[in-house]
Amino acid sequence: MYGLLPSHFPQLNQTISPSQDTQISAGKGANLVDSNLSVLRERIEAVRRQEMLDKGSLRLENGWRYNKCGYDDKRKRYAMLLESMEVVGLATTSLGLVFLIGSLCIFLVSLAVHFHI
Repeated sequence: MYGLLPSHFPQLNQTISPSQDTQISAGKGANLVDSNLSVLRERIEAVRRQEMLDKGSLRLENGWRYNKCGYDDKRKRYAMLLESMEVVGLATTSLGLVFLIGSLCIFLVSLAVHFHI
């Protein structure tokens, strides 16, 4: 049964002392931590460079960046002006129709009264 184990697995009767185990894992772990730290430093530098390129964005006191690409004051103001003009146009049109229909009714009533009397 033991002959079926692959050769890269340690045999059950081999033992590694705790001091050897910590030396082996400490060496691998230190290299892994150093490589992770170097990757982290590179990423921090890349983010700093990107922030330096984004100087056009507004930065507040607490450090948050608010880009102006999401909200446009001029477009909003223009849209509000168009909507206001549309409402004024509708109100003027309806008031004009009221006066026109009223005048037409008065004219028809006066014409009917004039011919019947």
